[in-house]
Amino acid sequence: MTNSLEPIDDLVTVPLRVVVHAGELHARVVPETLRPGALDRPVRWASVCELLDPAPYLLGEELMLTSGMNLPDDRAEVDAYVRRLQAAGVTALGFGITPPFSLELPDSLRLACARHGLPLLVVPASVPFLAVARVVAVALGEVSQREARRVASAREALTRAATQGLDELVADLANRLSGWVCLLGEGHPAGAEPLAGHRAPAPLPVRSASWSAGCAGAAGCGGRAPSWPTAPSWWCSRYIRRPPRRCCWWPGGRAGSAAPTGRSSRWARRCSG
Repeated sequence: MTNSLEPIDDLVTVPLRVVVHAGELHARVVPETLRPGALDRPVRWASVCELLDPAPYLLGEELMLTSGMNLPDDRAEVDAYVRRLQAAGVTALGFGITPPFSLELPDSLRLACARHGLPLLVVPASVPFLAVARVVAVALGEVSQREARRVASAREALTRAATQGLDELVADLANRLSGWVCLLGEGHPAGAEPLAGHRAPAPLPVRSASWSAGCAGAAGCGGRAPSWPTAPSWWCSRYIRRPPRRCCWWPGGRAGSAAPTGRSSRWARRCSG
């Protein structure tokens, strides 16, 4: 027996506002629980859970839905419940009005969510949790398909550009990455001219020692941060059909700008063996 399910790309998320603004859900946001930027927080999935400690079963960035059937009466316990959700990385809590278990939003839950900055939505009794999950699933599917189309389009454009020469390829890649790109030969000595470049600073912010230590050692950039983000150039070597080269880019970089000197999640590092 084989598993035919496709793996879920857990990097795909949608902003919380997608759920809030879905008219068919009639979800009401509790305003005092919203902090600046709350509606832009990412939602990975919508999950129903009635456990008082669901943290071990969460991945983070969920919209968690509950009817409150097991919600304690003690305010301190409710506060601890919300703190556990916050610590688990839950994006927001959706409370469903579910007679006879819950006829209204408990004041203790409202206060706890406001105190800890956990966005709280109230789902009316006429809307099943399945409808909320469906809205999130459809939105995630649309985002995933849009990204797949963008990648396919970029791949085709770069393939066409590669047939017109290095300069055209590098320029197209730089425009798509909104940064600068340069193509260096293997063993590129410090101060040497790149084989091709587009909007690249001059001189390049590369130290030969950092270059060899950061990228020549192993796939995935060798585990050390070089003087600027680098990556093996699978697109250059594959489409140009020349000896492997290194194609390096720094998103947001501009001619003459300084390169980053340490690890940062804001870099888009692309490493392919």
